[in-house]
Amino acid sequence: MSIPKSFLRTLETFKTSQITGLYVGRSPINRVLKQIANFVTLGVFNKKQQELGYDDVYHLYLLVKVRHENRDVILRLHKEAIVKFHELTDIEFKNLRHTEHRGFAIEFSGVTLGEFIQTILDKNPHNEIFVYDVVTANCQVFILKVLRSNNIVLPPEKKALILQSVHELLANSPTLANLFRKITDLGATVETISGGGLELHES
Repeated sequence: MSIPKSFLRTLETFKTSQITGLYVGRSPINRVLKQIANFVTLGVFNKKQQELGYDDVYHLYLLVKVRHENRDVILRLHKEAIVKFHELTDIEFKNLRHTEHRGFAIEFSGVTLGEFIQTILDKNPHNEIFVYDVVTANCQVFILKVLRSNNIVLPPEKKALILQSVHELLANSPTLANLFRKITDLGATVETISGGGLELHES
């Protein structure tokens, strides 16, 4: 298990910066991935999505606004094959706003980014944070752990906006779940190697 160096670099750069706000967002997952999922399951994936009333399948992320060197900075924290954490450029932020995404702001301040992240690490086993599983440790589970660790509890209506039951979506297709696991395991290995992951040895 490792923490990507890109994550650590972002944390090191902004760890003393004060958080001034949070934004939980969701955006549709890659259309090609959905097409593959539907093909592998012979149409069951799309059928299950319709049965559950999902207009689309979404990826969840958290935007963290910090005050750094007299300027506002937007950081994006989310979990794909690995946990990604980086500063958004103006172009990236503009493109994100123009995608089909929905979300909501959370009033949160009074702590530094370093304190925010350390609280997450203190309250959760590292394998639950940095290891991905499409069902048990996906982007939704990750963001909820991040928020709950910092005593942020979403009201039911906001939780419902972003939370989809991956368990139900993949319930009838263990083949699809295993395929997603293999894809993300490979992606995690490649990204960790290319990003120079730092090994963690838990006591």
